[in-house]
Amino acid sequence: MSITRPSSLTPEEMEKLMERLSNSGARISMTDPRVTSVQNWIFAGIGGTLLLLGGWVGSSISKLNENMAKVIEQNVYSQRVDDNQNNRLDIYDDRLRAIERQVK
Repeated sequence: MSITRPSSLTPEEMEKLMERLSNSGARISMTDPRVTSVQNWIFAGIGGTLLLLGGWVGSSISKLNENMAKVIEQNVYSQRVDDNQNNRLDIYDDRLRAIERQVK
């Protein structure tokens, strides 16, 4: 089944039309509809892939920010725990020194 209909112009009329248009500086480009449809599918596929890639990159950056916030929060909590343990160790050390002084 043909996609396009046959031309209503005879070959001689087409040739005359081409000569007249070429003398006036016009440009005619003829394309096959099958080729342009394949090109459109290729461009749509590339565009869809780029959109998916952009979405994936955005999602990855968002997850990275969330994970970094969790890591920073854990580091702050760990530092507080370490500080509290150091304070307790200092208190125990002071008590032991006080007892040593009393024993001497």
